[in-house]
Amino acid sequence: MSYLRFKQDGDRTKLASVMANDDFQGGKMGEMLAEGAFREQQRLGVPIYAECDPRSGITQKYLEWGFVGLSAGEERGLKIFNIEWRGSRNAPLATTLEKMTRDEVMRRSQEAPDASRKTVFLTCPAPKEGAQTVSLPEVERLLADGYMLTRYFTEKGTHYSVLERP
Repeated sequence: MSYLRFKQDGDRTKLASVMANDDFQGGKMGEMLAEGAFREQQRLGVPIYAECDPRSGITQKYLEWGFVGLSAGEERGLKIFNIEWRGSRNAPLATTLEKMTRDEVMRRSQEAPDASRKTVFLTCPAPKEGAQTVSLPEVERLLADGYMLTRYFTEKGTHYSVLERP
């Protein structure tokens, strides 16, 4: 019903495969398996990286677990985010889940933009089922400009993306 595979890649670990049947408990078993295995890898202290589909709900979870988006790209015609968990190297980031709740992200998204442009809050209507990911061109541009994607979620019909310059 669920499958997860890590692969050693030099001084990093690649989260190589995550497969889960969404029909079984809404994919919760796969999510629990992935988080448990990820937490075990975290304890080893080795950076973990992965590619993920921006349209997938697991992308939101990866960022909540402490991964950050480093770049966007395309693989076999599909949009992807390149994400990495870097332990204490992510500590200076102010918008990770550990430091900023969803409610705070939603509130800050309504405020005037940060004049320093250190943090960018993007919002747009949530995509229809099966539609391409929201805000992606702007997220891709900001990632290419050196920002890190720290939050990426949909709540109450609105999609939120938060990017931060390290």
